Amino acid sequence: MKAAGIIAEYNPFHSGHSYLAAKTRELSGAEVLVSVMSGNFVQGGEPACLDKWVRAKHAVMQGGVDVVFELPVYYALGSAELFAEGGTAILRGLGMDFLAFGSESGVLSELEEAASFLSEEDGEFKEALKDALSEGLSFPAARARALSASAGGEKGKRLSALIEEPNNILAVEYLKQLIVHEDSMQPLTVKRKGAYYGAEDISGGKANADSYEPCFSSASAIRLAAKEGRLSELEKPGMLHRETVEELKNAELKTLELRFFEALRTAVLRSRVSELSGIRGASEGLENKLHEAVRKSGDLEELIAALKSKRYTRTAIKRFLCCVLLGIKSDMLSGSLVPAALEMPCYARLLAFNERGAKWLRYIKDNERADIAVISNINKEMPEDSALRELLSLDIAASDIYTGLLLFSWLIV
Repeated sequence: MKAAGIIAEYNPFHSGHSYLAAKTRELSGAEVLVSVMSGNFVQGGEPACLDKWVRAKHAVMQGGVDVVFELPVYYALGSAELFAEGGTAILRGLGMDFLAFGSESGVLSELEEAASFLSEEDGEFKEALKDALSEGLSFPAARARALSASAGGEKGKRLSALIEEPNNILAVEYLKQLIVHEDSMQPLTVKRKGAYYGAEDISGGKANADSYEPCFSSASAIRLAAKEGRLSELEKPGMLHRETVEELKNAELKTLELRFFEALRTAVLRSRVSELSGIRGASEGLENKLHEAVRKSGDLEELIAALKSKRYTRTAIKRFLCCVLLGIKSDMLSGSLVPAALEMPCYARLLAFNERGAKWLRYIKDNERADIAVISNINKEMPEDSALRELLSLDIAASDIYTGLLLFSWLIV
């Protein structure tokens, strides 16, 4: 059975995700569509708007995805490179034939050109990157400048502009992983439709004689509307499934954010600065700044504003804060899973599947297609390897913390 893989967050699952799934089937001819999805904390650096089991169910029941696995939170809260490393490694371990992803570009050849250049990182590029970082630029901005300088001329400008778009950035990281590992997965890209990734306005469906065209709003706009109580906007035709709308109406995202801040504040105040310095994402005194700022900030937005700088993007700050709450350290798994993960990642933890997905799961088992363990019951299938147990234990802890935030939210509604 030919299988195509997608790395996603589905935060929440919406019409754009359905479109990518449908186009992936069309372009690949795959019999089964497999997704590796972030769990209860997502790459944007926040608790997911709906829990992982609900989002996985939505992907299978609403969007044409056949199987959903969880991307370990260690990867889900990482940089674009680490996010791509974890996701592609799991799909590789499951024997995917295709890797599909959305992009603003929609042109595979130019994405591959950027990926090829960045996977080599010659001396000139490294020196330009070092210089840009020394000026206090964020890593994405520094890398774009270094790429422009080292590639030179119109090519440099073109490639630099390419990696300034969020979906293009991830696409290039996926392709870098394929290059580094000489991967047999065939890449496919689908041009992103509708609103910009970070757009905050809900897009409306367009009426015709019989129905509505799909409403391609960004997930950011959907979450913001839900958080601000603009619930009628979520009901625009063609944007979200009815069940997802009802789930979001009950999610109390504003309260979830408040409880996240309160839990984070407690975690910071209970920690010594020396302990915070070991958290992944802490550097150049950020831990000191956090310890001081959290005492003066009244909510999450005030805290992020106090920490944000030219060097640290808003998203990088948010990921760091999640790592603080979950206790993800910079040296976690050092010498065990990482860099061993480059060759064989952890495991594939099953979240949801349909009948076609069940058939594929039997197929990869019977034909020994998977190089990694497929885990469906953590109580019976905990890995023996200590590094893998540590990684899975972090996922379990993240889910417990997320559940705690939801329970607290319910208590004060």
